Amino acid sequence: MLQIIPLTNIISCLNYIVMKKMLLTLFFPIILYADYDYSLQDYNSTSPTYGSDVWNPEYSDYITMHFFSSQG
Repeated sequence: MLQIIPLTNIISCLNYIVMKKMLLTLFFPIILYADYDYSLQDYNSTSPTYGSDVWNPEYSDYITMHFFSSQG
C-alpha cells in the first residue's frame, strides 16, 4: 500500500536540508582558514602575567574560548 506524505512535511524537511547545507558552506571556510596565533597584553593588575603578552604558545595544549570585549 502506498502511503501519502503531506506536502508540508516534505517542504519543511527540504528547508532543513537546504539550511544545513548553507550553514556548512558559510562556516567551513572560516574554520578552515582561521589563524589563532596571536597575543594580547594582560591588563589585569591582579594577574601574575600583568603587563606581559599572553597566549602563544603557553596554552596550546588546552581547549580555549576566545572572547573580546571592551569596557563601556
